Amino acid sequence: MKSKSKKICLLFAGGTTVLDKDIRGSTVYGPGDIPGWLALAPEVSLMAQIEPVFVAADNELIGAPLWQKISQEIYRRLNDFDGFVVLTDLDSVLYAGTALSFALRNINKPVILTSSQITEANVKLPDWLAKKAKAYGGLGVKANLINAVQLATMNLPAVALMFGNRIIRAVKAQRSGFLGLNIFKSADESYLGRIDFSISLTEKFKNIPAPVVLKNGFETNISIHHYFPGADLQDLNRQKIRGRLLQGLTDIDLLKSYKSLTPLIVYNRFLFDVPDQENILIINNMTWETCLVKFMWALSQSKRLAEVRGFMFNEHADEFIL
Repeated sequence: MKSKSKKICLLFAGGTTVLDKDIRGSTVYGPGDIPGWLALAPEVSLMAQIEPVFVAADNELIGAPLWQKISQEIYRRLNDFDGFVVLTDLDSVLYAGTALSFALRNINKPVILTSSQITEANVKLPDWLAKKAKAYGGLGVKANLINAVQLATMNLPAVALMFGNRIIRAVKAQRSGFLGLNIFKSADESYLGRIDFSISLTEKFKNIPAPVVLKNGFETNISIHHYFPGADLQDLNRQKIRGRLLQGLTDIDLLKSYKSLTPLIVYNRFLFDVPDQENILIINNMTWETCLVKFMWALSQSKRLAEVRGFMFNEHADEFIL
């Protein structure tokens, strides 16, 4: 049933393909494609008043520029809509959702992200038809979109992913499959809700008294390293950048040779040592994707090491996991 009192903003930023038999004809490449695209999902307009906003086509914007554009479009429309649904490509949706969680401080309305799994490359897979049948329609964007719009009309002041029958806080989501119905899971098995015959939310949300603030800077001048036994950690001292992330290190003593003043994140969910150096930060209480995006965000908020540490060690978007 259409809720005439609910206005939902639908942002197009990739990941829009509806039909695997007509990819070109069922994908939004520009604003002119939107009316025909909405006609392929008429159920959406029966659920709420929909206003479409074109942000970008697939791969037109990636990374921080995409996150910043989406967050700006949402922020400037906050007072005009009851909720927001964001479509973006499958490779970007998790990072975009995480970025929005930090960029839109004190978000007080639903921001729901989803995507289509139909791409020209995927349709050419030899087992595409088998995967499509197994997913019960979950590969296209239509089923997820309908649920996402319904979610956006509910009391859910959070940034969340809507895939299959799971509603996941973006900062706790992890990719768990290549193609299928539920390709994301919660890192700590906590879900905002599930979908059976209807949508059931598992949390009761209170109104956030603080105003929403846009802080959508993300530092891209960083380097990412993966440790393996025998890796030369001297490389960590060579590049002049704003921040470094090292994944997989298990022995903090191996970083005694780290002489750079650049902040270094050591990401390991099973490492609990306390390093002697203030510029070495061990992160073990969030997903890797959230750690990366949060570090980019923290570096953009301040150039002072103490403040960057404060941002990383304090919870901002319910991102901490056990």
